[in-house]
Amino acid sequence: SPHLGKKFYDGLIDFITSGPVVCSVVEGRDAIAKVRDIMGATDPREVAAGTVRGDLKEENVTTPLGTIKNLVHGSDSLESARREIAIFFKGEIGYES
Repeated sequence: SPHLGKKFYDGLIDFITSGPVVCSVVEGRDAIAKVRDIMGATDPREVAAGTVRGDLKEENVTTPLGTIKNLVHGSDSLESARREIAIFFKGEIGYES
């Protein structure tokens, strides 16, 4: 994990395992950029209305590196997508890049 050993790691694991999770894979031209636009800014103080994070966020902010409860995650690169697909789907999904 790229976050292993960081100050917020234990809280991150507690949060992402605290309830149900829905995983999906989206493919297509510029899929990563398009999905990230739909999700909205990572920082809840900068998120726009009309995005998933903007319309459905909880009002938890606190920082530096404390409390931000991220409603949705999307891969930020093809490399991240490959790694995350392998973690969540363990070979169940075939894809070509």
